[in-house]
Parts: sequence; C-alpha cells; structure tokens
Amino acid sequence: FYADNTSGIAQSVFNLTSCSNNANVTLDGIGAGNCHVGGIAGGIVDGNAIGSITGCTNNGEVRNGTTKSTYTGKWIYTGGIIGQYGFATGKISGCSNTGTVINGVHSNQTGGNIRIGGIAGNADCATFENNTNSGTIKDVSLSYSIDMGGILGRFNCGSASTMTNCNNTGKILSENIFSGETAGYVSLGGIIGRTTKTTLVMKNCANDCTL
Repeated sequence: FYADNTSGIAQSVFNLTSCSNNANVTLDGIGAGNCHVGGIAGGIVDGNAIGSITGCTNNGEVRNGTTKSTYTGKWIYTGGIIGQYGFATGKISGCSNTGTVINGVHSNQTGGNIRIGGIAGNADCATFENNTNSGTIKDVSLSYSIDMGGILGRFNCGSASTMTNCNNTGKILSENIFSGETAGYVSLGGIIGRTTKTTLVMKNCANDCTL
C-alpha cells in the first residue's frame, strides 16, 4: 500500500484505525524507485495532509528485499507498522509490533537511505504515543548507511514533536558486513536510530533490548 498525494490541491485527512496483520509481508523484488514496506502500510506521503495511525498491530515478519537484492536508487524504509510516514503533521499512537522487521536490500548510497524501525522506518512530522515493539529489528544487507531503532529508524521533522510512553523490548541487530565505504555509517538505537532535527522531545520512553 502506497498513498501519494503530493500535489496537495487541498489539505486532506487520512486515518488508519484498529488495523491488524498476522501474515508475513515480503518485498521480493525491487523497482527503480523507493522501496517501502510495512506490516500495515508500505508508505504514505502527502506533505499537505494530516494523518493518524491508531491502535494498529502487526504480528507477521516484515521483510524488505532478500539478501540477493541489489539497489542503487533512492530510499528504502521498513517498519513493523509502516515503512514511510510522510505527512505534514500527524500521530502514531497505540500501535504494537511483535514481528521481525528485516532489511535485505543491498544499497550503495551513502546518504543514510536504509531506515528500519519496529513501528516506522522513517517518520516526518508526527506525534508518537503509547507504541510498543517486541520484534527483532535486523539488517542483513551490505548497505553503506543504515538507521535502526526499536520504535523509529529515523525522525525527520523541523516542527515541534513529542514521543511519549513508547517502549521497546526487541533486539536491534546489524549483520551488515560491508567495509569498503568510508563515508557510510550504522546508527542503532533502542528507541530511535537517528534524528536529523532537534525538535523531538521524548518523555517516559524505555528500552530493554540488546543492541
């Protein structure tokens, strides 16, 4: 599932409420563009919209690519609930993931385009409340630059945002063995792998996992 209404004729409202998935979700091939995979939604991108994902659960494995996939394109986001959450403003609340979230796409980009999270791989402007992850977050690729977090792989919003009462108990595991690119990096965090803005305030969040 990938919604894209970036033309933004008028501000729209998009809500996902009380959705659940118990099956495995796998992107086996790759295209020429972005690759976003999630247990509930792959990617939602609308820079003019207000959106929310509330009370959704995923219990299946979410896999973005196999270990044989090689990719040289743009962004690769994988999340237990959603791969890419790209609203102008919104909320992810009361969601939980128990499934293993895996990236197997090899990327030779150095801009940090592999983002993996128990709830969301990447999120723009959003408030996060009462989300939990107990699934393993794993990268098995040869990618240059990776952001991995128990709740969120990467946060990217210039507006004030909060993350409250979000908890992770799942393992964060990088099996990345690439060593030929000096400009690359791997960022691992029990709650968030990496933030590119200084606008997020975290309150009452907890991590109890192995990194």
